[in-house]
Amino acid sequence: MVIFMKTVVKLLELSPWKVIYISGRIDAFNASELLKTFNRLKDSGSYQIAVDLSSAEFLSLSVLNYLATLTRDLRQQGGELVLVSPSHNVRKQIDIFLGVKTFKIFQSYDELKMGVFFQARSEFYSDAVFAE
Repeated sequence: MVIFMKTVVKLLELSPWKVIYISGRIDAFNASELLKTFNRLKDSGSYQIAVDLSSAEFLSLSVLNYLATLTRDLRQQGGELVLVSPSHNVRKQIDIFLGVKTFKIFQSYDELKMGVFFQARSEFYSDAVFAE
């Protein structure tokens, strides 16, 4: 487990998946530690990676781009990177910057074990007030 500031990154096993659990914010100040964790997994031959984003508050654009690139690379090697239960804020970021088809998204670990995923768009809320 790595703890930096209010961010926690844990590495878990859910065979055949290696799960990276992220809690808090991943930004320019702490992204390098997270990326090292992903690189270590990939270099060790772990090609089934699930990223639990249920407690993630924010992912920087560089981290989102890295995850998209890693997803593509793992698919080319017969592996996969998937997301598990991304928070509403992170799902909005993904929708806006990368698009909904970039990742397979699972709503729970049970869905991940069964291999059933639902690719819904996040809901956008607005407090717009219209003048008459």
